[in-house]
Amino acid sequence: MFVKGTAITTEWVRVFKLNSESKDLGLTSTNSGTLSTVPEANYRLMFGENSSTYYTQVVDYTAPCQDATDAKVGVLCYIDTNPTVTVKDENDDSQTSSTFAQAVTTNDEVGITVKVKVAADKCFGNPSASGDNAICFLYNNTALISVETETGTANLPYAVTAYSAAGYSINCYNLEKLADRGQVEMPVTIKSGSSQPGVDHNVTIYLDDVAFDLNADSLDEIWGFHDEDNNALGSAIVTGDFIYIS
Repeated sequence: MFVKGTAITTEWVRVFKLNSESKDLGLTSTNSGTLSTVPEANYRLMFGENSSTYYTQVVDYTAPCQDATDAKVGVLCYIDTNPTVTVKDENDDSQTSSTFAQAVTTNDEVGITVKVKVAADKCFGNPSASGDNAICFLYNNTALISVETETGTANLPYAVTAYSAAGYSINCYNLEKLADRGQVEMPVTIKSGSSQPGVDHNVTIYLDDVAFDLNADSLDEIWGFHDEDNNALGSAIVTGDFIYIS
């Protein structure tokens, strides 16, 4: 997507013929593969559908009436499997481990900032998807009432449910798709209850990228976070970052 002079010769394109009824024509090499087509017939090309390294690009194609080869080129995007997450406390100081941990008292409400940034020439979230990524917060629901941002509630990715536990809640919100050093800063509001939060009540941050797959049973397209068997799509869940509480 960004280094357009680099050919990805090890990839394949999945081809479907759409006229009258869908027909899976299988995989054709993006390096030297050719496919005989029917003039004016409609096809759907899925570049990168065979790889977990790149995001899939889906292209509609109507075969021309010609006795010649019609070259089609897909544009794929490297997946950033570990975007940079930076948390700033209410004084705009960047947290490093427990340094500048956010003080939260009983019945309190504090505002912090979470920034997500991707690396150069990489994407987080399939650029072709209509939906957004997800950012999720796991917190102790005895010490904290809520941890939320203003980007709209996202569906809970199935893989994130593996981190749920008794006494904890998970809230997920929309995270815009990011590409090529792109970044977004989100205000996050933390509310506490009548129990005093402490150093063991840090909030865990999870990121999941919106991606693409085909339903193995019906061949219907899936745009989201998991397939029909709840297998994670795109990159694995990104975890390990915290909002530190004191």
